[in-house]
Amino acid sequence: MSGESESGRLDVRRIVVMVNCPGTDTVFMYTDLPSPFPPGVSDEPLSVTFAVRSGYGIEYVKAHFPGVPLERLDQKTGKRENV
Repeated sequence: MSGESESGRLDVRRIVVMVNCPGTDTVFMYTDLPSPFPPGVSDEPLSVTFAVRSGYGIEYVKAHFPGVPLERLDQKTGKRENV
């Protein structure tokens, strides 16, 4: 592999949007790429994190990543729900 997934592009497996963060929604995208950490440190696949203006994370993900499983995580309450 040369830094890309087997399909030749980044395959996003699921997305979690953390809401109620100060000033932003935080988006966590989980991919099919291997962990960037050495074996034994983490086996979790590569994740990409970015911030979106508060209140617009879910809308942004739905518009730009249609069909990807989406979960909403409330930072204040810890409540998770599929969207």
